[in-house]
Amino acid sequence: FRSVQGTVDRPTGSTALTYTIALFASTGCIVSGHGPGQRLLGSQSITLANGSSQTFSITLSGIEPLAVGTSITAMATDSNGNSSEMSIACQ
Repeated sequence: FRSVQGTVDRPTGSTALTYTIALFASTGCIVSGHGPGQRLLGSQSITLANGSSQTFSITLSGIEPLAVGTSITAMATDSNGNSSEMSIACQ
């Protein structure tokens, strides 16, 4: 089992929302350094109150081992359907 950890911050002045954090694997990055998100690896939902932050840990189980050089990116989508851009890719 492998896991990916991170933190999501919610700005002050906003109501509580539930976010789905999705992790993707890609064989490369685009020029900006962000991954294209070719294959969904897993996701987790978290609820953030106004002006709060929360850490998350997504365990990647039941997937084939990732090839050397594979990049992992994340994207957050709130309960209203608004999505962040893909994160900077990491290997």
